[in-house]
Amino acid sequence: MTLYKIWKFREHRPWDKGLESYVEVGFAFQQDIPRYNRCIRMDTGALDYGCGYFFKTFPKHWLQGKKLKVKYRWMGQDFGSTPYHKLYIRLWDGEYSETNDLTFPDCAPMVFQGAGVVQTLRERGSTDGYYYWYEETFNFDVSTSELGYVTLVFHVQDEQCNISSNGLHLLIEYIQILNANNQVVKQWDFETGSIIMSRDGTKWDYGAYYLDQETPDFPEPDIPTRIDDVEILSSHLKGVKDVQWRDSSPWVEIEVPAGNIIHHHLKGTKIEGTISCYDMSSLYAIFYNTEIGESGKYPVDPNTGEKTKFSTLGDQFRVTIKSFTGQSYRFDFYDVRIETIDLKTPEEEYGGESIWQIQFTARWVKRTTL
Repeated sequence: MTLYKIWKFREHRPWDKGLESYVEVGFAFQQDIPRYNRCIRMDTGALDYGCGYFFKTFPKHWLQGKKLKVKYRWMGQDFGSTPYHKLYIRLWDGEYSETNDLTFPDCAPMVFQGAGVVQTLRERGSTDGYYYWYEETFNFDVSTSELGYVTLVFHVQDEQCNISSNGLHLLIEYIQILNANNQVVKQWDFETGSIIMSRDGTKWDYGAYYLDQETPDFPEPDIPTRIDDVEILSSHLKGVKDVQWRDSSPWVEIEVPAGNIIHHHLKGTKIEGTISCYDMSSLYAIFYNTEIGESGKYPVDPNTGEKTKFSTLGDQFRVTIKSFTGQSYRFDFYDVRIETIDLKTPEEEYGGESIWQIQFTARWVKRTTL
């Protein structure tokens, strides 16, 4: 049976509290008896300290405009006036791996990507040892993110040790992602699945929450998130900003002079597309200086400007796209012809970036899952 990693867990020791104490942030399931629901639990004991992170990564454009709804139980304590126990619900910039010891260095702060903490949705401290249930909804704001992905994290932090009966406690009953109309588009309730610890019994444990199906509650939208590669004549076009294409209409309207009747005429179908890129060197090397096979022809002849059709087998013009789910797809274009190559300059007289636009046509396109 295949297991799918849904949420990740990492233990981290940012500080050294001495040999008389140890790092231990428990990560497990707990059956909440009054509600008979299974929850994710993170907790520490009297001698324990450190941080625990429970997290999942999302494309930021997909998360923008959506909401987080979560139901959880929290208990934190303090010692005197110092709140040793803390809970943070945050968005980190970037994509993180629970196995990366460089991201979570021992006896040092965590190493962030991009803009670091993009958003703090909730921060909680001491509850004076009482257990409280919370059901809260937050609006996501990824506007300060510098990268393509953001990571939603539940972060518990215990800065004390050797204090009798002094530990933190977090139960998460469910996590939901809502759209702008408060409809649930994704949910995790932890009623099924498994926790597997890949490294255990150390100061740097890590593991994950797994399910035996990839989309347990709601299907993950397979939204294209970025252009991974544009490969033309076995070379890679650099500085690509955007690639767009569409099917052209095979119908042509013809108005008969003798009346108002409009006839439709069917013509051949084709793909019409545009590539926008910044890099002039790779553009010229590919389209003007790369021979099509051994034909002596080029996509655009550097001397005459003559356009030659190529990629008759779909292997000389390829675009690879990565989707929201992390899946990559390759689109192979057949019988490609470069129509125009234009340089678009900014409207202002000075400054700004110019961009190249390559207009092309193709007979058809085939998608392959990589």
